[in-house]
Amino acid sequence: MGPIGLTLRALLIPEFMIGLAMQQFIMAGEIAEELESLAQARVDAESFDDFEETQGHGTVSVDDRVTRALRWSGLFRVGMKENSVGSILMQTTGWMRSRYVEISTPKRIPKGPQWTRTHGYFVLMGGFYLYEGHSPIRRLSREDVVDLVKRDLLLPPTEAEINDKSKGDWVTKGVALLQIMWFLTQCIARTIQGLPITEFELVTAAYTTIAICCYIFWWKKPLGVGQPIRVFHEPNTSNNEDPDAFARGFAMVGVSGDGQSYQWPTLLANAFALAVGVVFGGIHCTAWEWAHPHRTLWRISSGIVTGIPGLGLVWLVYGVVLVLVGYKTLVKYWVLYPVAVASNFVISGYAFARITLLTLVVMSLTDIPPLVYKSVDWVALIPHI
Repeated sequence: MGPIGLTLRALLIPEFMIGLAMQQFIMAGEIAEELESLAQARVDAESFDDFEETQGHGTVSVDDRVTRALRWSGLFRVGMKENSVGSILMQTTGWMRSRYVEISTPKRIPKGPQWTRTHGYFVLMGGFYLYEGHSPIRRLSREDVVDLVKRDLLLPPTEAEINDKSKGDWVTKGVALLQIMWFLTQCIARTIQGLPITEFELVTAAYTTIAICCYIFWWKKPLGVGQPIRVFHEPNTSNNEDPDAFARGFAMVGVSGDGQSYQWPTLLANAFALAVGVVFGGIHCTAWEWAHPHRTLWRISSGIVTGIPGLGLVWLVYGVVLVLVGYKTLVKYWVLYPVAVASNFVISGYAFARITLLTLVVMSLTDIPPLVYKSVDWVALIPHI
């Protein structure tokens, strides 16, 4: 899904972004935990092998150490024989010598986890790409990366390297979050002092709740993959990658069609997204008694954008309760089928209500009351001596 599609969904169905952010947060953590366990198991196995070789033969041969270093550095290509270590070393540069020292000594094992949640996000975003020579082949999926780490053919980049590729850091995220919080503070202060706020500011405040939640879940997520990391080892997995599968996997309930497979991360993400959706719609309902020309239309639309997520949350909890009490077969007929039948109508109605609210917001800019331009009296608001 491209940035335009995500932007449209964020405008019309903002709960989608919350569910997407939380689901990615959970999946990135699972990926990091799996890859870190594989990496640590590999390090422990290598340490044991080095100990056995040292005890049995005095020391490990230089060729063995160089061969291991070449595997880690990714210089072996398809068809390259490991017994040609001497010829390879004759063609390498000073970088290879420094890289060999870094890789073939215990210093290459960093303190702390090698694979973090940032790496998990990087995998989900397609940060690793399979190359053959200088030609890109395909992006590596989660299964591909797991296979390469399991076979000791992929070293993780540092978080600094990933963030440098994405050109984003905690400073830019922190500044954006502070700007959002300052806007909310001004809205609250105006309400306390009895100053009016416009419908445009109210809707913006509603969207800031979505933005804050997304920032929390995406705090460790790279801004983007400007240049993916090249990988030259073919994974032993089937190439069944579907770039849009994750986006299409966002459903109202995390249950498969047979009613037997339950994706609890999806259930949790969707439940949280629907709960935030109720808050999002409730902020629109605060203008219930405002005097504006299209108040009835505003009430109907804000009621829809509040009621539909609330109804979805109740229905989702109902399905989870059925699963927990043991009525799994009933989920298919009492939860999945009704959702499948009504989802298109419900989503269409919700999107129409969102479009109506956005239209009313734009129309309200033509008739702004004079008190809107009055600034907050912070001296009167903040206690002082």
